[in-house]
Amino acid sequence: MAIEDGYDYTFTIQRKTRTNLGGGRFSEGTPTTISTLVPGRWRDLAVSERTRGESDEALTTHRVYCASSADIQRTDQLVRDDAVVFEVIHSNPISERGHHQQVDVWLIESGV
Repeated sequence: MAIEDGYDYTFTIQRKTRTNLGGGRFSEGTPTTISTLVPGRWRDLAVSERTRGESDEALTTHRVYCASSADIQRTDQLVRDDAVVFEVIHSNPISERGHHQQVDVWLIESGV
């Protein structure tokens, strides 16, 4: 069974625009949609798998699996088709085969 057979959700990728204010400061804008209908699958991470991101408040809570061709960057938001919102902490393409990528995320909004 290929991993794509297990993709049971679709995600929308949203990215915040950043404006350089000078002096190392940035302003973040409202997230804009980068891509829609990205098929994928997600799972809760076990306590032993959870790690802190570059920011102390960002604790990985879930892992999303999706196509390696999806343009996902750190701090993007993945909005699941049932309105659950995750923020990307780290994306790890499985590049040996260009097969899929594993995206570590934290849950920021539980949806409806």
